[in-house]
Amino acid sequence: MNIFSEVREERPRLKKTDRAIIFVLTLILFVNIIKPFLDYFLNVTQATVTATQYVILMLLYIFGFFKIKKISLLELFFVVYITARFLLEIMYFGTSLMQPLVSLLKLLIFVIGCNYFVNANLSSYARAKISKLLWIYFFITIVFSILQQTDTTIGYIISNFGGNLTSQNGLLIQRSTGGIGGTVIDYTFVVVLFLIMFMFESNSYFVRHVKLFLLFAAFYLCFSRIVFLVAIITYLFGHIFHFGGMSKRSVFNFLAVLLFVFLFTSVVYVEWDLLADLLMISTNTSDESRTNGWYGIVHSINLENILYGVSMGVNTGQPLITETKITGDGQIFAMLYDYGLMGLLLYLGIIFQYSYQFTRRWVEVVYLIFVFAIVIFVNSGIDKYFVIYILPFVFVVLRGTSKYMVIQPVNPGFIARELGPSRQNSYHPDRI
Repeated sequence: MNIFSEVREERPRLKKTDRAIIFVLTLILFVNIIKPFLDYFLNVTQATVTATQYVILMLLYIFGFFKIKKISLLELFFVVYITARFLLEIMYFGTSLMQPLVSLLKLLIFVIGCNYFVNANLSSYARAKISKLLWIYFFITIVFSILQQTDTTIGYIISNFGGNLTSQNGLLIQRSTGGIGGTVIDYTFVVVLFLIMFMFESNSYFVRHVKLFLLFAAFYLCFSRIVFLVAIITYLFGHIFHFGGMSKRSVFNFLAVLLFVFLFTSVVYVEWDLLADLLMISTNTSDESRTNGWYGIVHSINLENILYGVSMGVNTGQPLITETKITGDGQIFAMLYDYGLMGLLLYLGIIFQYSYQFTRRWVEVVYLIFVFAIVIFVNSGIDKYFVIYILPFVFVVLRGTSKYMVIQPVNPGFIARELGPSRQNSYHPDRI
């Protein structure tokens, strides 16, 4: 008797909670796809769409939280601290409501969303559906990125509406945003999230190489130093620690192709005798603005405000009309200025906790923390709205695909009878 054929015929059924989560994710991603067109045709601004997505997700998370009713001490301390810091800002310092409120809401949805998926008992079938939705959306962002390189009407809409803002670098390469509503920095961290998913997920040879090609296309289209750095770190982790089931030959070819594209683009757009000077000018212009912002933050910190911060929401929220962000890059410095050393340490502790809870193998935990640390040190990846929205869904995919987590079979009784107790934990319905 072929027990696997019988299991294959038993199609898994999604629970009501699973269906609700998948529906909400589908709605969030679909609205983000049509965001530029809503802005162009109906004059629905990015802020309206972003607020709508926020409300939808918060309703899902709050409803699920009251069902689960689990929160760690670190999460509790963090929520209490940022709420108290918010009340202190508006009551004692007299700051306008909107500036700290936006910062508070972003951190709350990040913590509540991750907490929900830490404790939610999603089936492996639901996690597979979430993964498929995310990768389909990623493919659409690459299509949008290609269209942003063209002079067509649709390319114009995707590049200039819905909060999208493309840019060029010193090599005259148009850096795309994937149409997600934001700058190339926003899209860079989205690409990093999908690179992490690629490392954790187990796929067939064909599917894995299709995803590798999509990542290569996204790397080239956003053309960010951070994403190349993360790719190199991923390569090193994969080869040194045999991490992610990485194929050495595939990854080596992948990095070789990236190097070839970089050199080819340099030859086409820049004469070799001007390449060094042009890269130096471009790098200095970008890094000078970043380091000046960091210096301004460090210079503003003193013994009186180092614990609780200078002004909540200046860098992580909505600054006043008469002010601008001191730094738009470097979330660690932004959190230090807005929430002080206490808030920064609690925030980093939250990231460490979630990295450990979604995958218990220390090599994977260190990899996640290392990647997140680089991104939030140089840029403000997790501070971006859309990244906050999809990050909990990415985490739940990581947890569901980790081969070190025990996953319940579709029909435990049947598997127990046929396979016996010694082989029950080795069974995984998605690997049939």
